[in-house]
Amino acid sequence: MNLKLKWSLLVILNTLSSLYLGHKFFMSISGALGVAFGIMTFIFIYFTLDSYLKRNNQPEWRKSLLIGVSVCALTQLSPLVMVTGLYSMVASNELLNMFGLSPRNMIFITVYNATIIDGILLSVIVASVTLLSRFGLTLNKKFGNNE
Repeated sequence: MNLKLKWSLLVILNTLSSLYLGHKFFMSISGALGVAFGIMTFIFIYFTLDSYLKRNNQPEWRKSLLIGVSVCALTQLSPLVMVTGLYSMVASNELLNMFGLSPRNMIFITVYNATIIDGILLSVIVASVTLLSRFGLTLNKKFGNNE
C-alpha cells in the first residue's frame, strides 16, 4: 500500500472521536482549515517516521508502529481518548488567552492548536502501545521460536 495513503487513513481514523466531539468548533471555513492542516501535520509526521524506518531497514519497529496506531484507532470511543479532544480545545483556548488573544477571533489558530495538542496526546498513547508491541515482538523472537 502507498505510504501516503496508509498514513492518511490511519491518522484520520485516529481523529474520529475528536472530530465528532469538536465538529461545532470547525463549522466555519477557518475552523475546517485548522482541523485539515492539523491532520495533515500528523500525516506528514507519521509518514516521515515510517519512511525513515523503512529506509533504515527496521521492519520490527515499522510493524510495532502500525500496531500502536491501529490499537489507538480502535480505542476512539473510549472515554480517555474522548477526553483528550475536549482537553485539547480547553488547552488551546487557555494558551491563546495567556497571550491576550481571543480564541473566538482566531478560530483557525484555536482549532489548529487543539488538533496539534490532541495529536500529541494521542501520539503518547501510540508511543506506549508501540513500545509494548516492540517488546512483545522481541520476546516472541527470542523465546517463541525455540521449537
